[in-house]
Amino acid sequence: MKKFLLIIAIIFTISGLAFMFLPFRKFAILPVVLALFIEFPVFYKSGSAQKTFPRVTFIISAISLLIIIGKAVLIK
Repeated sequence: MKKFLLIIAIIFTISGLAFMFLPFRKFAILPVVLALFIEFPVFYKSGSAQKTFPRVTFIISAISLLIIIGKAVLIK
């Protein structure tokens, strides 16, 4: 179940990054926020040895969320 949720979170993160660079910036925040909500329980339920990949995907999602919000605030 954790692998399935992690794959779904990765798909949402990639789609959010794609929306960020395409002219759909308004829709980019939704998949990234969904990815963060999916990744948090996966990260919390993982053991200490299994937290490296969920941690990396969580950090990538958080950074992309900050970039999306920064573009929304600074560009318009």
